[in-house]
Amino acid sequence: MSSFCFPPFLSCTAGTFRAAVGGSAECTSCVAGTYKSLPGQTSDTCIQCSAGKASLEPAQNSSAECTTCVSDTFSNSDNDQCVRCPSGTQSAAGSGSIDDCSNCPQNMYSSSDGSGCLSCPTNSSTLGLINVGSISGCFCDENHYSEFGFGDAVTGCHRCPENSRSAINGSTLDDCKCTKQLLRRPGGVQCEPCPRRSFVSKDFPALQDCACEVNAWSDTGHVTINANCEKCPLHSYSSLNKSTIHNCTCDVNHYSEKGHANETAGCTVCPPNSRSGHD
Repeated sequence: MSSFCFPPFLSCTAGTFRAAVGGSAECTSCVAGTYKSLPGQTSDTCIQCSAGKASLEPAQNSSAECTTCVSDTFSNSDNDQCVRCPSGTQSAAGSGSIDDCSNCPQNMYSSSDGSGCLSCPTNSSTLGLINVGSISGCFCDENHYSEFGFGDAVTGCHRCPENSRSAINGSTLDDCKCTKQLLRRPGGVQCEPCPRRSFVSKDFPALQDCACEVNAWSDTGHVTINANCEKCPLHSYSSLNKSTIHNCTCDVNHYSEKGHANETAGCTVCPPNSRSGHD
């Protein structure tokens, strides 16, 4: 009966092994995720790290080399790495399975960076959802807003400006509608009344909804970004809303070559011994 004999000069150190039968005479390192604390033993004695721990390098010679996986990670089946929990979940330190990663509760979120579950920013919530995997799932509360509609990690969500409100969650500033027939100018934040000599008769108005009052005019008959309503020129009037300069009619006993008030000179008084009237 024959037997296999190892060369007497070769003795494997801790962390390495030599196959018991038919293997190479060379010593082989225990793979990552295992260790062997005694020298001169076979591969059967490479011991796998326990669940919740991992060793990243081969040829480990002590169980102390199996380090505990930190919170929000878990050890894989080979115990050679700690894997991050999926976004929207968290785990305690020393977790040994993806099943140990539990959902983030309401009003908390986590990303894929292993940060664990974090509270939604100020004035935002997950609207009752769990397992939220991004800060974008923290929607601004009603009557609050942010640039993107979800809570900023530093500043949270801001309350809508005075005299405005938002009826929906996840609002941007545009969703904070002005009340009491007020308006927000393009690029502005605060709600304000229509400019002088203009009025509005609807809720949630835009700037162009500010129509010129009686005895006032603009090129369009309403306020624009570049122009407010101006008073009809000297010695002229308008009995209409939404007037342009053509509606600024000369007063009795006054005239203009254009048939309506001149933008700069207004209307001129009739010469002596003459008069004008209106049909």
